[in-house]
Amino acid sequence: MADNSHQFDMPLVFAVKHKELAIRMSSRSGGVFTALSDYVLEEDGVVYGCILSDDFKAVHVRAENANERNRMRGSKYIQSDLRDVFKAVKADLECGRKVLFSGTSCQVAGLRSFIQKYYEGLFCTDILCHGVPSPKVWEEYLAWQEKKNSGKCTAVDFRNKAEHGWEAHIETLTFINRKKVHSEVFKTLFYGHAILRPSCYKCPYKNVIHPGDITIADYWGIDKAKPGFNDNKGVSLVLINNNLGESVFKAVKGNIDYKECSIEDSMQPVLVKPFDEPVERVHFWSDFYKKDFEYVSKKYGGYGLENNNEKQKAEILSPDFFVFPYEKVKSGKRICIYGAGNVGENYYVQLNQNRDYQITGWFDSNYKKYSSIGFPILSADQIDENDFDYIIIAVRNKTAAEEIRAIISQKGISDEKIIWDIIVDK
Repeated sequence: MADNSHQFDMPLVFAVKHKELAIRMSSRSGGVFTALSDYVLEEDGVVYGCILSDDFKAVHVRAENANERNRMRGSKYIQSDLRDVFKAVKADLECGRKVLFSGTSCQVAGLRSFIQKYYEGLFCTDILCHGVPSPKVWEEYLAWQEKKNSGKCTAVDFRNKAEHGWEAHIETLTFINRKKVHSEVFKTLFYGHAILRPSCYKCPYKNVIHPGDITIADYWGIDKAKPGFNDNKGVSLVLINNNLGESVFKAVKGNIDYKECSIEDSMQPVLVKPFDEPVERVHFWSDFYKKDFEYVSKKYGGYGLENNNEKQKAEILSPDFFVFPYEKVKSGKRICIYGAGNVGENYYVQLNQNRDYQITGWFDSNYKKYSSIGFPILSADQIDENDFDYIIIAVRNKTAAEEIRAIISQKGISDEKIIWDIIVDK
């Protein structure tokens, strides 16, 4: 990797979309993080980034392969727990490993301060953020949702792009009792800025100069900057801040579609100054500790008010909704789906919201009949055992499932890799 000692006076600016639609649909913006991290992994490097844990806490972890890295995709609108990640990064660098560290600007600056010297193998991407919300508010919000919906939450999508599009910001929570909630309550709290850390109101990185080699974000304003480039499936704003960032960006150009833009057409509020501390912040925290979350959600999150564009919409999943067999599939595994009908679409939507799994293929014998909802559907002839840990048969009829199992087995796939959750036709 090139020396990053030369910081540009102004960043180079690009609008970016990953060429693989499936990667974009599994990402929150245009998939540029996947392109950058793929480059580092292919160089036998490691990637550090934020995931949402099994209990829906944001934590930084280390990844040595794409499957582990994929859990880092997507937005997490809460403060992440860095734990001992800085020490682990330094240890990897001392061993000569190439490292990509992804985090907020203050986390990247903190890492650079911790390691205290230049390492040729260190590449940092920082993420534009409004500010860091309190994990405590998120925990109370989640507990409120579970109580309100009488069931444990099984999946969280902070911004449900698959169902609502990239430009919407709607969080979706799925519960074990087949309830599903589309909500704007936490989003409303977040954009109200009262739940941010006090230091965020004085953030020194709310300008166009950042500590990362590359800075990434949603490209809000893309329609003005590059008309026709936006398809509502996600576009990344990329700021290249130095020589190293420029070198890595050149290395990944084969995997992305990109347009060079001007910084003037790319400005967002977080590139100008920090958000002001809301005057009601003191009142919010007083209410948060003294009142129940129902009260907080109504007063500050817009919940339950008339003419509020449905800040929260709950639904009971119909009998035609099929819950993915999580109990039969360990988290962190690569999943293929066989079946593109209603069951298959249900499984796809759930897996796309749950970053613990990576969808690596979707097959159907009648693949030409179906239109994809964001992931290309392939012929069964293209099944390759090396592409997945499990292949899930997504049909409701037992006879059909047995026929599909026979087709898959004929391709040399071991039986323990083939899963069908018993869904019997009524």
